[in-house]
Amino acid sequence: MPRLLLCLPLVIIFLNAHADQVGDGWKLKHENYGISIYTRPMPDSPIDEMRVDAVIKAPLSKVQAVLLDHEMRPLWDRLCRYAKKFEAGDSANLLELYYDFPWPLSDRDVLLRVDISQTEDHGRIEFIAENEILPLKEGVVRIHHAKTVWELYAVNDHSTQLRAEAHSEPNGPIPAWLINKLSVTQPIENIQALRTLSATSSDNGVMP
Repeated sequence: MPRLLLCLPLVIIFLNAHADQVGDGWKLKHENYGISIYTRPMPDSPIDEMRVDAVIKAPLSKVQAVLLDHEMRPLWDRLCRYAKKFEAGDSANLLELYYDFPWPLSDRDVLLRVDISQTEDHGRIEFIAENEILPLKEGVVRIHHAKTVWELYAVNDHSTQLRAEAHSEPNGPIPAWLINKLSVTQPIENIQALRTLSATSSDNGVMP
């Protein structure tokens, strides 16, 4: 009986994790290198919402530092040619991203507001499109809708549980099926790069 009681918490944890994977409309689409990719339909959009679950073998502060370092962004966000801070004359954290799309597609850009909240063992970063003040560039398509939420949980001093949920409308004549396909495969490469960078980044959890 004592042995059974000791096992019950593990069973409950497993059942809760399994329910989380299949609940809220999420469907597992791809899994590799310990990285799980889920998608679910979005109301009024042909583009699916995407979720990534993974463990990063680095402290939470280092993972967060990489995500907030705009100079490191092109090193893990593979389509991103450059990222730079956008000065708007107020205290908001704004980040301008330029995406180099393969021919014959036009390049994209987007201005993101960066919202950060954190405790000792949890960090949350939101990147939300905020395009009204970013001047349009000739030959570049503006991404009008984009939102990514990163949730980071400290597993221990050397490991971080990561979850990212993202949805964007790239604008222009890109087939929804192609975007949905890329959203299942591209994050694997991005998270692998994020793992490598997190293992060697400085321990600084604020935007430089």
